[in-house]
Amino acid sequence: MKIATKLIAGYITIALLAVAVGYFGITLTRSIDDEYKKVADEILPTTEMLEELRYAGLRIRSSTNEYGITLLTNFEKGQESTIKSEIMSGIQLFERHGKVRNLSCCLSP
Repeated sequence: MKIATKLIAGYITIALLAVAVGYFGITLTRSIDDEYKKVADEILPTTEMLEELRYAGLRIRSSTNEYGITLLTNFEKGQESTIKSEIMSGIQLFERHGKVRNLSCCLSP
């Protein structure tokens, strides 16, 4: 076999290897791009919504605590039973609507 034939065969082999590596690289890049789009379109918005729900829950909790403190400071000592009955009626209203569970355990004497 001549040297020219060997060189041409070597270059063709290297070119085929380069084409194969390029093909697999492009295929894997597209696969990664598809997965990234899936994460960006489906999972990330869900995570952002959960974060917003978390902050909304914290705001509700803070407002509830503030309301309770306001009730306690605005009423006289003799009206403690009125405050407790108002709070308990609010809890019962929430429980009927399925919004709050196990909150009444915190106020039991």
